[in-house]
Amino acid sequence: MKKSAFLVFLVLLVPLCSCIPSCDPQWYADDYQLMISDDGWNTASTKDDILIQKRDVPDSGWQLFKWRIPELSASADTVKYVFREGILAESHNWTSAFEGGRVVSTLTPDPSDPTALPPRILYMHFSTPHLVSPRDLCYLECTHSLENGVWAMTYRSVDECGPSPSGTVRMTWRGANLYVPNNSNDPQAPSSSLVLIDQEIQGGWMPSWLINPTMPGFLRDEYKDLINFFMRYKLRNYGRALSQA
Repeated sequence: MKKSAFLVFLVLLVPLCSCIPSCDPQWYADDYQLMISDDGWNTASTKDDILIQKRDVPDSGWQLFKWRIPELSASADTVKYVFREGILAESHNWTSAFEGGRVVSTLTPDPSDPTALPPRILYMHFSTPHLVSPRDLCYLECTHSLENGVWAMTYRSVDECGPSPSGTVRMTWRGANLYVPNNSNDPQAPSSSLVLIDQEIQGGWMPSWLINPTMPGFLRDEYKDLINFFMRYKLRNYGRALSQA
């Protein structure tokens, strides 16, 4: 009887263990290729000389979007630091709808990938226009370094944050960022480029045909706000924190 009970315990434990989210190396490979190549991308907008690209996603009406900021007034390490360590404190500077969030858990990195930082599960919630239900988001953040000082971060929605508050609709998100150092002869004025890809499935009654056309405007504002953020603050505080990390 004891042996049978132990076997039953193992059978019940396996599904529990297998549901713990982990960073899939294929995500890195797929997202990296999407960020460095223009193959398969179409122009969504060039307003204000900002190129926003789009592409269809198989089996989904929700399009994937991309932009690239050629120069930010900060090093790739610092921009990555802000997007990882400062994401909850600073997101309101480039996403006006952001209202707050938390780190749900920090996971053990894949021991076979020495370039990876510990994955994290994060929760965020967002305001919405009148008559539209607030949105929230639960996602896995995967970070690893590449050659020559390049960093990549990949994001995928997961179900590890508990239920949404009453009246709130949970979005499904796929995204990635690429932080690339720019060649600079002035160590006092480092700069870097930033690439983003973004697919936001809004959920609720929001149809893709209504939201897809609005995404270039949202992403254009985000693009401008990020440039202003790094120019305005010069990341003095983050630079000190990074040097002491």
